[in-house]
Amino acid sequence: ISMMVGQNQNLTVEEPRYHNSFSASSSNDLVATVAVNGPSAFVVSAVGVGSCVILISDNRGNSVPVPVVVN
Repeated sequence: ISMMVGQNQNLTVEEPRYHNSFSASSSNDLVATVAVNGPSAFVVSAVGVGSCVILISDNRGNSVPVPVVVN
């Protein structure tokens, strides 16, 4: 995800084979924060210039990193 400071971006998890609950966390809340926006949807908010990773995890221990760059 590439964003400008002050922007928000929707992030939706699509995993049709399983009905898991998902969580998300930011590796650096000073660059971007992430908040729940539904059962498998999140909103990423750009806070400051830099880069970080949003880690999406399911209840089975699987995870996917989403790189974020804020300009």
